Amino acid sequence: MDNPSKNASHNKPATVYDSLADNYISWIEESAGLKIIYRTFHQAVDENKARLKGRVLDLGCGTGIFTQILSDVEGVTEVVGLDISRESVLHARKRCNDRCRFVAGSATELPFPDSSFDAVVAFGDTISHIHNGYKEAISEAGRILKPGGHLLFDVDNKWNLGLLSEPHELKAALQTIGSGHIREWSFLDAFGDQCSLHFKTFRPSEITELLNNAGLSVLDFQGLIILPNLIPQQFHYNHPVERPMGRAIMALSRLDHLIHRVPFFRGLGIGAMIVARKS
Repeated sequence: MDNPSKNASHNKPATVYDSLADNYISWIEESAGLKIIYRTFHQAVDENKARLKGRVLDLGCGTGIFTQILSDVEGVTEVVGLDISRESVLHARKRCNDRCRFVAGSATELPFPDSSFDAVVAFGDTISHIHNGYKEAISEAGRILKPGGHLLFDVDNKWNLGLLSEPHELKAALQTIGSGHIREWSFLDAFGDQCSLHFKTFRPSEITELLNNAGLSVLDFQGLIILPNLIPQQFHYNHPVERPMGRAIMALSRLDHLIHRVPFFRGLGIGAMIVARKS
């Protein structure tokens, strides 16, 4: 967690992502931190193609980057993208093919019938963004999944190497030992403006219990962005990949594939990539 600026606005996700919609894709391409996160998402899709079939919900679809990618997976017949940011949904509708459709709405009250999707994908800390409604979001994902369907998503880890350089977040983490805490991420957006968002972090046992309560069982748990967090987070999103700090972040990320499944190390990533199955 960056030390929040006094001038930072504590925005709702919809407000922040509405403002970022026009420039979000270029920000991903230029930012070392976002580049390695989205590379991990690409790998997750490749590793789970057999679990992605039929009708898929892209939960927290943003500008439709992965909605389009999911629609090209063999066996996927339709992808529905849902996001709370209406501006992002407008951009997604312009860029995706006719096998994709989009809805502006909330993950805590999904406008779909029970058992209506074969898979749900929620990339980009969608569940963690909903720090005051994450239980409802997980429950809703379980409700709309068909029996045997899969949920593929990422969340913030409670304990991660970034805590070593973020004393404010470490203090928050230590105040809630038994469960995940609310972390505050203050950052410069694509326009150079200061923003602040809250995220819910999770301990592995905590997210497993929430999934089980929603009728889901964990099949896979991988660490997400582990060693790059030895470099403070403030450098991850404001340093292009061609600069020295950006190159260092990218180099450390290439070592993560050696340890991201090891039980000890996977819990030290800034996040976790999880695959769960509905009974």
